[in-house]
Amino acid sequence: MSAMKKVEFIVDADLVDKICRSLIEVGIRGIIATDIKVDESERPIRETYRGMEYEIGFVPKVKLEVKIIDSMVIPVVLAISEGASTNRGDNVTLVISRIEKAIRIGTDEIETEVSHWLH
Repeated sequence: MSAMKKVEFIVDADLVDKICRSLIEVGIRGIIATDIKVDESERPIRETYRGMEYEIGFVPKVKLEVKIIDSMVIPVVLAISEGASTNRGDNVTLVISRIEKAIRIGTDEIETEVSHWLH
């Protein structure tokens, strides 16, 4: 029985396709992408519209999530690193957490081995 992990990270929308291609190359399927807005008040973005300058607090980003078997953690981290590399100095923080169990709503199946549910 192999342990399962969930890898989550937030990136600029323009990096999503490149990162997903890198993940697919190492055999990852079932990538979840969610459009989100991130508070960037630490690094405020200023834009000008009709002569007025505005500070934008929330910036659109994409949260990506994959569920993998334990042995794929290193290949996935390397694939994300390759796909997210830019010359802009952006950084991507990965959160890797253990999946203890999964419950299928409707069938009440409870599994500690969820790898067969990940396709």
